[in-house]
Amino acid sequence: MIGIAAGFASESAGEPQPFVHSGESNVARYLEIHVHRLRGRAVGFKLPLYSMQEHPGIIPALKEYDYKVVLVTRENLLDQFISMRLAQINNAWRSDLGEFKTRSFAADPLEAQERFIQWEEENAATAAAVAGMQALHVTYEQISSSLPRVLDFLGLPLAETKSPFQRQRTWSRAEALENFDDMAAYFSSTRWGGFFEA
Repeated sequence: MIGIAAGFASESAGEPQPFVHSGESNVARYLEIHVHRLRGRAVGFKLPLYSMQEHPGIIPALKEYDYKVVLVTRENLLDQFISMRLAQINNAWRSDLGEFKTRSFAADPLEAQERFIQWEEENAATAAAVAGMQALHVTYEQISSSLPRVLDFLGLPLAETKSPFQRQRTWSRAEALENFDDMAAYFSSTRWGGFFEA
């Protein structure tokens, strides 16, 4: 993914108002008032790279309070590309807000390549931004199996988790890409060729 999760939401009493709508200009004060007062053994939030870039005070504030960082990336950027395009086509960005009625599309290889490069650069920039903080890197594909390791990293006991969301695409890459064979051939000699295992 393109960001970090700082901390881990657990047993919170509600979601705080987003920083941009809170009326606060100081990130550290926002954390004190809107995040640290939530109930739970740990509280946290998703933090994408663009938010760090728009609000440069975020990282110093997280370091001041000794936040722990869970870095989440995708192993297969083709899956990320397919998910993004299907969400755009269906205007369904979360499983609780709609499903993918259109299940496939013809991809533009140049667009996919631009995205792969963009996401690689963003992942590297995110890792660099949180350098020096306590950080654990897990992949999207291994989130479920990594949960015990994440909880241990955060100093939390092993616990069951439940999510209101479910995976939106359960069919194969070849079924999602109408021109899968052409795309696989285009990328076969690149560092992304392995993404096209059907």
